[in-house]
Amino acid sequence: MLPSGYKNLILSFMEGQNKKGKTFDDIIEGKGQGIIMLLTGNSGIGKTLTAEAVADKLRKPLYVLSAGELGQESQSVEAKLREVLDLTEKWNGVLLFDECDVFLQERSTNALAHNEIVAVFLRLLEYHCGILIMTTNRADSIDRAFQSRIHLTLHYLDLDVKAREHIWR
Repeated sequence: MLPSGYKNLILSFMEGQNKKGKTFDDIIEGKGQGIIMLLTGNSGIGKTLTAEAVADKLRKPLYVLSAGELGQESQSVEAKLREVLDLTEKWNGVLLFDECDVFLQERSTNALAHNEIVAVFLRLLEYHCGILIMTTNRADSIDRAFQSRIHLTLHYLDLDVKAREHIWR
């Protein structure tokens, strides 16, 4: 169940970005032309359903990706992620990167392998020209470098009793 106003905000943002077409957005060609949205909140509150509804409303195919599909080494992550991003661009689809916590986590001096993966992810996101919706339930540990690359972040609150009753009816 979407918090009040989220539906109109998401639809307005997506439709506005969708109509924008190719415009000047960055000095470097091909950079910064995608739409990146982050949905945060606990499991089971509608983040994935929101991504599905966006794809349906825009009449675009939805490709669902989980972190486990990308592997654990930077080379495999880069190859698989590049393949998925290229595919969703060719389809003119929406990519849902579900529970991408490990890729958004803040980098540290003690985890060089993780830092490499985050760097690969950041670089590929900058050049993605399609719609990417990421979900996480660990918003408190997101690397600061992602903040400038995410166009819209929405936080979903836990469902109260009344909201749960409404959903079950």
